[in-house]
Amino acid sequence: MAGAGAACHAGSVRWRPARWRAAAGALGAAVLVAAVLVLRGQVPPPTQPPPAAAPPPAVLADPGLPVQDPLRAPRWRVFTPTPGAFDGVVGPQHVVYTRADTDRLELTVRNRDTGEQLVRHIVPNDDAPWSSLLHDGLLLVVYGRQDVRLVVVDPATGEVRELAAPDGYSFRPRLVDLGEEVLLLGWHREPRQSCVLAVQPRTGTTRVAWCAERGKVPAWLYDGVDEVVWPASVGLPNSCPGWQRLRPGGEVEAVAPKASPCGARGLVELEGWQVTQRAEPALLAPMVVATDGQRQLALGTAGSFVACGRHVYWAAATRGIDPDTLYRWLPGADYREVAYRLESIGRLMLAAPRCTDGVLSVAVATTHDPRLVELRSISRP
Repeated sequence: MAGAGAACHAGSVRWRPARWRAAAGALGAAVLVAAVLVLRGQVPPPTQPPPAAAPPPAVLADPGLPVQDPLRAPRWRVFTPTPGAFDGVVGPQHVVYTRADTDRLELTVRNRDTGEQLVRHIVPNDDAPWSSLLHDGLLLVVYGRQDVRLVVVDPATGEVRELAAPDGYSFRPRLVDLGEEVLLLGWHREPRQSCVLAVQPRTGTTRVAWCAERGKVPAWLYDGVDEVVWPASVGLPNSCPGWQRLRPGGEVEAVAPKASPCGARGLVELEGWQVTQRAEPALLAPMVVATDGQRQLALGTAGSFVACGRHVYWAAATRGIDPDTLYRWLPGADYREVAYRLESIGRLMLAAPRCTDGVLSVAVATTHDPRLVELRSISRP
């Protein structure tokens, strides 16, 4: 306060009420005359308008690597969905659209090049978990809660076959592609064990690929490029259960982590890099990180990510909460690229990208009562 007091007394200005009233009166008269002249139009408007306020800087809600446009823009192919569809995926030969009625789910398979409808398959819509997958020109659908069923639909012939789990085992409704096989989580009734089951859809043969230790359950199957990885068990947030890996034609082996993926939601390997998500269970979109054992890069935040072709892809929100930008990262790069960005913000959103037999697809849907607006794909991601 000493500085403030010195400023008040600087210059020794003496208070003179009479002079203040006279000055105030003169100023008021001048303001009144100027107002009258403006009303009569005698004062021309200023020749230069006041400068507009600068717009606030855009706030990037998705921290991570620096962003740049791709050197070679992806060649997107756009598909118009079946009316009423809420989901879709593109493969090398086919496109599958899914729509829901009150009591059933309808999966329609179309020829990717001609758009011709090849087959339509119906499954019950009773809130039970379900999953579908395009594999080697076939449509696989697994659904159910207690009695889980796995069916194979051949779009070329319309044939529908149901595949049985190995004796004493049952399927869980999650499908992941791996070479000539498809992997599912399964359950061994006696002894009670959680397992990974492998199915060959063309031949119908099934086998037990791996089983967890008694009392431990693998949480999920994460499909990478030419491999599938899963945690050996579901542990506490700070526990490190270890990760297992299976490659086409190989045996299950332990993954040697380049960085501690304790509690991570996913793990994929690509070109000598391991990509995972930090253990941030309170966040819907944890940070996706990559490491080669020497460097660790924070790529960006996302609900999920996928490795497809030469890149890792994820969708993120840059304004609001709905994903509006599709990013991709090339292993080793110190930046991420914008693979696609929605022009309209607030009405539409991007679904999580998916990879089917080397084809990347991403669905554009409405934000409320989600309905598929368009389906985009890249054949060489």
